[in-house]
Amino acid sequence: MFKKTTLFLMIATGLMVCQIIATGHVFLSNRAVLEQTSLLTQAGYLSVPNEIVARDLTGLAPAMAGGLFFTLSLGAGLTVLSFLAAWTWIFLFHRSRSALITIAILHLLLLLAVNFKGANLFPSLYIMIVPLTVFVITIRCARPPFQTRSVRFYIFAHAAPLLFLSILWGTQMNDRIFINVRDTLLLSNAFGLKLNAFYYDHTLHAAETFRPIHQKLIKIYKMEPFADQTLEKEVRDQLIRLDYLPVRTEKRVDLEISLDDHGSLLFSRHAMPVLAFPASRFVADADQTLSRISSAWDKNKGFRLITILSLVIGLPLTLYAILYLLIHGGLRLLVDEKKAMIIVSLTSVAIGVMLLVPVFLLETGGPESDKAGAYLASDSPVKRLQALRKINDGKLEITAFHGYREILARGSIPERYWAVRALGRSRDEAAYGQLIRFLDSENINIACMAYHALGMMKEKRAISEIIPRINVSGKWYVQWYAYHALRRLKWSQRGFP
Repeated sequence: MFKKTTLFLMIATGLMVCQIIATGHVFLSNRAVLEQTSLLTQAGYLSVPNEIVARDLTGLAPAMAGGLFFTLSLGAGLTVLSFLAAWTWIFLFHRSRSALITIAILHLLLLLAVNFKGANLFPSLYIMIVPLTVFVITIRCARPPFQTRSVRFYIFAHAAPLLFLSILWGTQMNDRIFINVRDTLLLSNAFGLKLNAFYYDHTLHAAETFRPIHQKLIKIYKMEPFADQTLEKEVRDQLIRLDYLPVRTEKRVDLEISLDDHGSLLFSRHAMPVLAFPASRFVADADQTLSRISSAWDKNKGFRLITILSLVIGLPLTLYAILYLLIHGGLRLLVDEKKAMIIVSLTSVAIGVMLLVPVFLLETGGPESDKAGAYLASDSPVKRLQALRKINDGKLEITAFHGYREILARGSIPERYWAVRALGRSRDEAAYGQLIRFLDSENINIACMAYHALGMMKEKRAISEIIPRINVSGKWYVQWYAYHALRRLKWSQRGFP
């Protein structure tokens, strides 16, 4: 029905088109990040990211790397969805006009979903261009099968392993699935470590493109002076408490605030009104009010949902398609079409099961609290990791377990990660010094967790260790964790006015 080169062309074209759009999307967002960083620094605030990171983001290479986040999630999802829509229209509905109209309506609904709260340029470009490109290529390259039974065979040969693996992996779906995959499949080998490092280096600035205001780490605003200076100070204090920082600028900011003649705060964004709220009620419940404002202006809610679904569904299907092309192409030199398809299906299942086994073993059969020490002393890496996770989940004192120092010194990356996390709950005086040393760990996961643990420890003396490191760090993710640690330690911004 399709030549292998044609299938590859469809996948590659869909991903390439998405990458071009995503590069422009992230490039403009990175420029905005630098602009905000400069405003914060000039106003005397601690900025995350710092200027070192923000200036490094302004080139084309960081934009392309960040754009891969959308290419491998949204691009993969839209490519697969568009191919399946075209394939279904051709081979199941035999190019029916009514089916084509239905597909067009569904495409329009998808477009409306990303523009529900107003025109949204880049999400619209993704939704319009990627599906149309893939759909057109698919219908132009499709060849009619020799018989209807071959269509049914292809459907079964592809659907059966995918359905089986979906059910199998679904048994492990919980709130720690991504952590389990990271600990077992990424942090255990050189290739996985490179993927992990790439994720930490490039996902935060990609996420800035569609993050709602309230979820940004630091927000900036402009506010006109109030006649009532006491009220103005109360409002400013609440805003600073929630990391909304005032700046003097004519450039765009996250929020613009003024006070009307009736004592209501007027919130606007880019000169467009968002919400009016009584000042006294805002002071009493600023967090909820700002969440409402963020939600009212959040144009990207539908776009984020589509991107997440694409990551969870589209990326695995795209990887399956690539695996199919690689294996099937080689097998066709040795066996006929049907045997090649059966071998591909079985191989896909075998790979999926093989990847699931370490995740399953880690999540199954952990120790009770009284057996954690025995597991920690085990020769099995899985049991040691299970013990460390039990120590964390049970809020146990890690320094009470023999061998924890050995793990901190020579354990695997996941083991040191969980041991460092447990130190955040330790009452042992030595734990503080150990965490300070891990702030400079070469592994970004461990460094981030050391900051998180210091925040949990509530040791205010750590503030003097954290701030200088934020100022010189070249890693946005590390700074992000460090800033959260500062806020847990009750530190707050000081600057203008």
